[in-house]
Amino acid sequence: MEELQPIRLRLQRQHALGFDRFREMIEGQLQRRAGPAKIGRPR
Repeated sequence: MEELQPIRLRLQRQHALGFDRFREMIEGQLQRRAGPAKIGRPR
């Protein structure tokens, strides 16, 4: 059951679940962010 929590969280936030290298590959193919953005207002 503890595996379901991170899966559900990523689905709700529409983020890729996987290692950084996998996420970077997905971002390159989709030309959009596949993970969480930095928190805060841009400078």
